[in-house]
Amino acid sequence: MKHAILIVDDEVNVLKSVRRQIMSEPYDVHLATSGAEGLELLGKQDVCLIISDMRMPEMDGVTFLRKAAEVNPHSIRMVLSGYAEVGSILEAVNKGHVWRYITKPWQPEDLKLAIKNGLDLWESEAERRRLTEDLKVKNAQLANVNAILEEKVKARTWELRARSEILQMILDDTSLDEVLAQGLEVIGKMPGTGKVALSVSFEKLTAGAEPTPAMAAAAEQCRQKGEAVKQSGVLALALAKAGTHLGEVVIEIPGGEPGAEVLSFWETTASLLSMALSQHKIMQESPGLVGDIDRLLGEIS
Repeated sequence: MKHAILIVDDEVNVLKSVRRQIMSEPYDVHLATSGAEGLELLGKQDVCLIISDMRMPEMDGVTFLRKAAEVNPHSIRMVLSGYAEVGSILEAVNKGHVWRYITKPWQPEDLKLAIKNGLDLWESEAERRRLTEDLKVKNAQLANVNAILEEKVKARTWELRARSEILQMILDDTSLDEVLAQGLEVIGKMPGTGKVALSVSFEKLTAGAEPTPAMAAAAEQCRQKGEAVKQSGVLALALAKAGTHLGEVVIEIPGGEPGAEVLSFWETTASLLSMALSQHKIMQESPGLVGDIDRLLGEIS
């Protein structure tokens, strides 16, 4: 990278002298004979280092450097002047944010070293700014990842709790209607879910929303095949236990293909509903089974 340097002095001979002394260095040197000309150039060109005379007509060095700091705040600023009053130096440092003050006449090697050190400082500051920006970006990315993880944990916790509640309802012999209603409700709360409907094969029982023609067609396909069917933005999951087809839960998917986590939740919830239906079917077919088991347990104990 070629460092850009701006030299401002109302004496053309001084400008030529400085440029000649640093000609062998890999710098992109710009010259200005007034503060106004220097500011105009700064409006078009970013520079790494600014060298300015102190006493110039119309706009002195302090005023120029103060304005230069507003236009190009990251530049390193130096003063090259034949006047070394303490008051002028302090004013230049405080108002013009000057890093180095060199008096005229100067030694060429001293000037070259000062410029090199100034550019080294600019490089260090540029690297610090870059690292700071990188850190900000990484912190923002980390905050975003943390937020996503937090949402995932919340979603996962809700899913586990929802499934646990359905399972507990089954264990507590809650009515089938309530279990099915609860299952359809939690399925419907998952992202990307539209209408949800359920039908039971072994009796005239339906639950959930009124199925659309597409939902009804997917349910019929699922019933015939005994397996999940996805068509026309609808997913039909078979409710089965021990190889027996018990019914279908049909889910409208207006947003397209569901994510793997959503699909897994739907399938797991459908398994719980299958368990509830299977238990209900067994009790229908063998109404005295519970009493028989209770008597058997009583005899064993």
